[in-house]
Amino acid sequence: MKINQNLAAIHGYLCGDGYISGRDKEVCIRFSNTNLTLVKDFKKRFERLCDINHKITIKKVKNKKILYCYSGTQNKIYEKLMKYEPYYTENWEIPIEFLDKQGLSLWLRAFFDSEGWLQFRPHQTRTIGVHSLNHKGLLQIRSLLKAVFGIDSIVKKRNGRNISYLGIYGKDDLTKFHKEIGFLHSEKRKKLPKIVNSYVDYTWKFPEGPIKLKNFIEHMLKKKAKPKLCRGKPIYVRFNSIKEDNLKKLSKHLYDLFKIKSKIYRCVNGHGTVYYELNIQEVESVRKMLENNLLNKSMKETLTFTNSHRS
Repeated sequence: MKINQNLAAIHGYLCGDGYISGRDKEVCIRFSNTNLTLVKDFKKRFERLCDINHKITIKKVKNKKILYCYSGTQNKIYEKLMKYEPYYTENWEIPIEFLDKQGLSLWLRAFFDSEGWLQFRPHQTRTIGVHSLNHKGLLQIRSLLKAVFGIDSIVKKRNGRNISYLGIYGKDDLTKFHKEIGFLHSEKRKKLPKIVNSYVDYTWKFPEGPIKLKNFIEHMLKKKAKPKLCRGKPIYVRFNSIKEDNLKKLSKHLYDLFKIKSKIYRCVNGHGTVYYELNIQEVESVRKMLENNLLNKSMKETLTFTNSHRS
């Protein structure tokens, strides 16, 4: 028998920021959060399952934030919820065998509303993330995001800490999350569309004709080429792009127009995002970059000094 949508969301909230107990025959089902919208949603869904009307209480915590809390003591709902335990921080599980696609979407929304966060630095980092002590639970979320919604994510343990991390990156996967799951949390709900809409087309459009093409490459390299450092000293020129095809075209044009040789490598940053790096390592090719005025003043001075020690 499938869980109804209210129970699915309540379960997700409880696994995120909730508490459930039936010790000494005293039932307590509680959800707390600094976002009033989430607590109101929990209250609405909880009270749809039974004919009650409890108030939301307000507390001030140490960091001066306001914490909203809703508590219920209904044995009937407690008995229903305990069929789908556990709820503890270290070992909660998604009761996937009792959820349809919409129920799973609501469970994930409630959990990410409670525990998730968004990171947005334009042109650098766009992330939906969550930390948890429950590594196995995050692996389950990763598997279901992929299998049910086609959303890729990564899960890894933090070095030196008893905590794991799940991250969702990339325009396609963030767009799917926005469409299929989304947020109820007011700040997160406003922020996610801004993140999705901040993506631009990173495909480079190389002009035709040797003069225009040379000018285009010169402008691009002067603006974006960087030195590769080793023990604080530059050893070669590097150039990055999230699209491998951009660098393949640039590499071909560099050789055809200037006889500059280069190599392309696949790289992964600390967040698991894949990008590509074009390296110009040969001394003769670096000299040709200098001779053809393809580098800015700072790079010229740096690499001139370096080449005098490499030749």
